[in-house]
Amino acid sequence: MNAVLGNSTLKISDLQQGMLYHSLSNELKGVYIVQKLLSIGQVIELGHWQGAWDEVLSRHLALRSSFDGSTANLIQQSFHPTAKLSIAYQDWSDKAAEQAAQDYQDFLIK
Repeated sequence: MNAVLGNSTLKISDLQQGMLYHSLSNELKGVYIVQKLLSIGQVIELGHWQGAWDEVLSRHLALRSSFDGSTANLIQQSFHPTAKLSIAYQDWSDKAAEQAAQDYQDFLIK
């Protein structure tokens, strides 16, 4: 990891090139993307939730990386000293069950 910190940009590996190719192809679009939608049945302190995720980001370099393909035939991975996760919070506790179910389905489609 120290070698990576000394150079904040690297050429992507052959494995990463293959994953990028497949994730951008029409037949396998999104195959490497995993998303989670959580329903938490209790009140949480949003500041603590955000702080916990900030700590996770600070500990894992891979979560603070991005890819740049602006140079022809050269895709590079850049590593950033910090990153901020945007968390969307929606409180549906006052909605009727039927309305919440419909809103949930609408949310998934977006």
